[in-house]
Amino acid sequence: TMTQDVSAPPLMRLNRDRSRADNLWELLDDPDSSRPAYWISQFLKVSVIVGLIISQVQTGEEPMISAHLAAALETTFDVVFFVEFACRITTAPSKRSYVLDPLNWADLFSAAGLPLRASVGFLVYPALQEKRNVQLILLLFLPIVRFLKLLRYFETFRLLIHAARNAMAALPVLFYI
Repeated sequence: TMTQDVSAPPLMRLNRDRSRADNLWELLDDPDSSRPAYWISQFLKVSVIVGLIISQVQTGEEPMISAHLAAALETTFDVVFFVEFACRITTAPSKRSYVLDPLNWADLFSAAGLPLRASVGFLVYPALQEKRNVQLILLLFLPIVRFLKLLRYFETFRLLIHAARNAMAALPVLFYI
């Protein structure tokens, strides 16, 4: 099965005896695998951008939307990203390689938004001094981390990182010569 061999995902589409976890992993990881996978990837991209905009309109001296509406929208995005991370980590063919891949760290940190938001009571008031560190994380750090989630959809960026890793692995040989 796909859970045993990480190098086989493109060939796994030919296998009809895949588990639900394998199907869900492909649905989340490969937008070109099916029409639902494409629409899920589009939904997640739009969620990242809209979540970034919602966070930014709250950071001004006079927020552009009410705190309750912002809390509802932000909590919705937190739940979406938490569920996405839970699905990705539970269905990953290799959980170790998933966690060690820096491109997936944005998923981990994005999922942390829900527990952090719950720790401040879901409403974030930038002007309050109480729980200031958590509020800074939610309003400034978390949107940037979520923006990094978009790197997953740029195959050229992934190839560039892979090429850089291979070049770094070859450097000791060049130094020896």
